[in-house]
Amino acid sequence: MRFIFKKPAGTKRTSLQSRFLFRVLLPPFFVLVIVSLTGFLLFSSSVRDSETANLQRTAVATAAKLEREFALRQIILENTGDELFAIKSEQRAIRKELESDYNKCRKHVTTDDDFTSAPGNACKPFYSQFAVALQKNTNPLAAINAAYTERTDELLDAEQSAVNNRLKEYVKFFPETSTILIVDEELATDEESGVISSVESGEASSAEYTERIEEVAKRALDQPVEALAVIDGKSRQMVFAYPIDGGSVLASYDLDNAEFLYTSWKSAPIDNSKAYVVIADSASETSYPKLQDDALYRSAIRASEATGKADFSSASIDYLATSEPVGKTGWFVITSSPTAIALESLANTQIIAVFVAGILLVSFIWVGSIFIKRTVGSILGLVGGAVVFSGGGLDHRIDTTKMSDKEFSQLAETMNHMAVKIQDAESAIDRKNKEFISVATHEIKAPITAIIGNLSMMLDDGMGTIDDMA
Repeated sequence: MRFIFKKPAGTKRTSLQSRFLFRVLLPPFFVLVIVSLTGFLLFSSSVRDSETANLQRTAVATAAKLEREFALRQIILENTGDELFAIKSEQRAIRKELESDYNKCRKHVTTDDDFTSAPGNACKPFYSQFAVALQKNTNPLAAINAAYTERTDELLDAEQSAVNNRLKEYVKFFPETSTILIVDEELATDEESGVISSVESGEASSAEYTERIEEVAKRALDQPVEALAVIDGKSRQMVFAYPIDGGSVLASYDLDNAEFLYTSWKSAPIDNSKAYVVIADSASETSYPKLQDDALYRSAIRASEATGKADFSSASIDYLATSEPVGKTGWFVITSSPTAIALESLANTQIIAVFVAGILLVSFIWVGSIFIKRTVGSILGLVGGAVVFSGGGLDHRIDTTKMSDKEFSQLAETMNHMAVKIQDAESAIDRKNKEFISVATHEIKAPITAIIGNLSMMLDDGMGTIDDMA
């Protein structure tokens, strides 16, 4: 007898394999995808933070260098201010003493022709002019006036010479200096600036600019004014003013001068082909170097008070930027780089990571599918054998060589062995049945034959009427 095996509903290879795929492969697949995306995002964030940290280190180093430079300027400016103030005070005291002698000498000469007898040698500063007056027989008072004027001019020249010599020394250090002011605290009032010395280099400043920096110098009598950006026509100035004994000193520097800030800006530890450094003022929104596109530093300035980091766009280009304050000056060092350049290494790594992750996921699905296919094939082979055996097809044998695992092979061999045992048992039962039927047939056939013969004789041989006894 031949048995035709039909796969029952629910045992289709595609159906079972699909269920295995969904239940076995998809959960870890999604876990791998989530882990990959999480790692990808964390790596992207790490690289971005690393690039931002590099920009921040540059900003911090440059800001520290500028802060040291400003501190050095403060020390030298204050010392210069003290010396200039001392020169001014000394010369003013000398002129005041000369004026006192002048008044005493004039008073003495009007009452006494012997000018050598003036009290306190008041006429001594004017001896040279008296000698000339005596030779020319001129009025002694006119000689005193001429001597006083001459001596006063000499003192003023000496003062200016001393001031210029000191300023020349200062300018040697800072050639970008535009203006230096000295304010006397005693002379400064609401109406008066109190400026006792004012020196400018280069073109003369506008009246508005002069008034502005004089006001700043007066303000510095109470507290320092550091790195104030002031525009003088087309010139951009950075103003520093500090209190000194008896007054204040102010210096302004040409912000666009190649000698000013250039060294600190140029020496910033950054790759200029990938990023840039800007020194910007939050109050005036001016920068060094001067940029045409102020968005390259304004966004960073606005974010500086919050986090010190700013992402912004300019001319359709995305930028990554950080900033660091330069002390308490109100200026910031801003380092920025186009995002595409700053994260170029990340983009390359992302491409490689996506490629590798794709290969790993595809490999996972492929290897898993092969494993599931073999496992499902083994299970279906066992199920099919069981169905055939249950239908009476005990001659069928499950192919153990197609089993995917040792355990499946052992189960298939066990089922085959059971089928052999069942087949042997059925054969033994068939033989016993046939023997029983043969014996029973033989034992029943003999008496029935005799009975049939006797009945035939009674019916066919005319033995007479069959009575009740027959």
